[in-house]
Amino acid sequence: PNRPGVPARLPGVHGATLGYALPLSRVYVQTRGIAQGSCVSALLCSMHYADLDRVHLARFSGNSATSRADGADTDGPGTVGDANSVQGVIRLVDDSLFASTAPSECADFLKTMHGGFPEYGCEANLDKSRCSMTPGLRDELRGAVPEAGFEEHSTGQVFFSWCGLLVGAQGPLVQKDYSACARRSVIGDLRFGCARATGMVLAAKLRQTIHVRCHPIFVDPCLADERTALLNVYQGGTFAALRLVALSRHLPHVNEHFVAELVRRTVAFSAGLLARKRAQGDAGLHARLQLLTRWLGLTAFSRILQRRQPSMRRVIAELDASLRAPGMLRVFRAEGALLRAASDDALSSAKGLRQALAR
Repeated sequence: PNRPGVPARLPGVHGATLGYALPLSRVYVQTRGIAQGSCVSALLCSMHYADLDRVHLARFSGNSATSRADGADTDGPGTVGDANSVQGVIRLVDDSLFASTAPSECADFLKTMHGGFPEYGCEANLDKSRCSMTPGLRDELRGAVPEAGFEEHSTGQVFFSWCGLLVGAQGPLVQKDYSACARRSVIGDLRFGCARATGMVLAAKLRQTIHVRCHPIFVDPCLADERTALLNVYQGGTFAALRLVALSRHLPHVNEHFVAELVRRTVAFSAGLLARKRAQGDAGLHARLQLLTRWLGLTAFSRILQRRQPSMRRVIAELDASLRAPGMLRVFRAEGALLRAASDDALSSAKGLRQALAR
């Protein structure tokens, strides 16, 4: 029996407990479902939908010829119609993303998801469904599902936003979606206690910021070409610089010598992440990528500090001196077009960062 103050057990799940609340000095034990925010919620949700994926959505994974060979129902809903098409479906908890070279298969997937799965007690919400801005899919759906995303006019690439990512509709290009920067503060989710602020805490926060934004998904050769990978690193450095400015304004004293060294180490860290992933043991390519990434990182921090924290004169001077070093000048002369494209602040994908910079 449940006693006041003692969490209840979730039947059938070993070690999982239910939540309880104490409003007005009374204890209320939750006997159905799982408390919102519980670490068990996402796991059980993933397990539930994984079985749904296996039973109902397996035919949408891989190429259509394989799906037919595996015994997919070619007469019922969701028939795979193009034997030469390639498609795949991925899911993050309860958000699914389907991609295909055949627009008819995308329409078929949406029809299946919106039709629902009664035995699992769920269906896709039409109001929350979105499709990419591609002509073929637009003609296939005829306005049944709202479009989302944008076209990057400098490259002609169409990007689709999904779970914090920008996914290229015409090719395997993945970028970080910074649109949330326009809605919330860059420091808002850091949980940074200013009373306990130290140089080590500041360094850890910047390293964590770079590590997340230089995740392998943003620099992998299979998911991003070289320009996109370098652009991801530059935009990650820009975001880290914005956070540095926000954090420094909450500190009682800023040691500029320490900040300059911190920026150099942060830039070197990001350069190492990209070079290791893309060079694959090629020493020459590794050295080249290190130089390119260092130039982009130093440029990102220098630009942000000049615009938002010009009082850090010593830090800005040291960053500019590093950019004028012989190695940096040589790489810019040799790779200037690539570096300018990767550090273009006017890109549509950088709109969120521009809005954060203007706040």
